[in-house]
Amino acid sequence: MSFNNQKSVLAVFILAATPAAASPVISGLVDSKLKSELKGMVLAEEMNCVACHQSDESFAENSKKAPRLANIGSRVNHQYIESFIKNPHDTKPGTTMPDVLSGKGDAERAAIAESITHFLMSQRKNTFSHQVPDHVAAERGKKLFHMRGCVACHS
Repeated sequence: MSFNNQKSVLAVFILAATPAAASPVISGLVDSKLKSELKGMVLAEEMNCVACHQSDESFAENSKKAPRLANIGSRVNHQYIESFIKNPHDTKPGTTMPDVLSGKGDAERAAIAESITHFLMSQRKNTFSHQVPDHVAAERGKKLFHMRGCVACHS
């Protein structure tokens, strides 16, 4: 088995071990008749596993890229951003965004999501909402944005 095939099998194993509530939906893949290793490759590319895990360049080129967060506060409502960070799968069912706050209590999830949202909103160039970013929370959010690994996908 080649190294790429081993990676595909490993990706399928890892994704299969993920709780069902956190499972993303990749259109056309759920009921497809593809071989497991090909499904694994599609999942690994769609989930952009190479953002955190090393791989060869051809694999990285095909991977789905995370949405650009530059100036997101000018494009997206702050309540939606905060809700999505706090619980991406409830906010947008089927999203490929991992629940990076899984295992945290509700209060901690809310505090982290609020801080990261303030950080993202503080980066906006144009006004979207009536809320003025809290600069103390924005600084806390900046640290959390890097500490929680958000920067790996959203650079």
